[in-house]
Amino acid sequence: MALFSLNRFNGIAGKSGHVLFLNNTAFQYHWGCYATSSILLDALLRDGFLITTFDVETTHSDIGLPSSLVAVLDEPHSASLLLRERAPFLHRSIERCDFIVVNGEGTLHRDHRGPKNLLGLIFLANEVYKKKVFLVNHSCFPSGVTHEQVSANDNLYQACLSRASSIVARERSSLQVYRRLGIAARIGFDSLPLYVANSRQRRRFSDSVIIGTSSHWGPKTSVDLRRLWRCCR
Repeated sequence: MALFSLNRFNGIAGKSGHVLFLNNTAFQYHWGCYATSSILLDALLRDGFLITTFDVETTHSDIGLPSSLVAVLDEPHSASLLLRERAPFLHRSIERCDFIVVNGEGTLHRDHRGPKNLLGLIFLANEVYKKKVFLVNHSCFPSGVTHEQVSANDNLYQACLSRASSIVARERSSLQVYRRLGIAARIGFDSLPLYVANSRQRRRFSDSVIIGTSSHWGPKTSVDLRRLWRCCR
C-alpha cells in the first residue's frame, strides 16, 4: 500500500493523522531538492495529514545525540534523554506524531554528523518511541562510493535502517547495498517528476535550447559550455 496518494483532500488537515517529516531539503541546496521535498509535503497535505517538519540543517546540526552512533545503539534510552534535553521540540515531535517520513536525500553517505544523526533518529524512533518510520527519496552508500563496496559503516547502517517500516531508494546501486545488509527495500522514482507533473504554471519555449545543469557544475564548466554554444550558433 502506498504511503500516500496524489488525490486532492477536501477535509481538514490533520484528519488523517499527524506526520513528522525529517530532513526537509525544500530550502537548502538546489532546485531539485526544493522540488522533491515540496511535492512530498504536498502529497501528505493532500491526504489530510498535519505535518511537523525539520529541515536538513537541523538534522545535520548538534541535536544532542552522542557523537558515537554505537553509544546510541547501546544506550538508546540515555540517548533519548539527551535528545529531550538538547532538542526538546524535536523530542516532542517524535513523541506526539503518528508516524515519521524521512527524506534521506543527500544524507545517508559515510559517517559524519548528518548521517549519524539521521540514522540515530530512525533507530530511536522505533526502539524508544515505538513509531513507524518510512524512509524515501534517497541513495544509501555507507562507504561513500556508488558501487557495492563493503564498508566499516555497514553494521551501524544495518542496525539503524533495519528499524524502518518501509524503505524506497532511488537507484539500483542503493538497492544492492540494502540487499548486502539484509534489509528489505524497493526502488522508487525520484519525486522530482511528480513536482513537474503537478506544476500549475507550464511554459512553452519556441526556438530555445534548455540545458539541464547540475549542482556540481563550477565556473569552468559554464565557461566551456558557453564557448561550445558560440561555436554552434
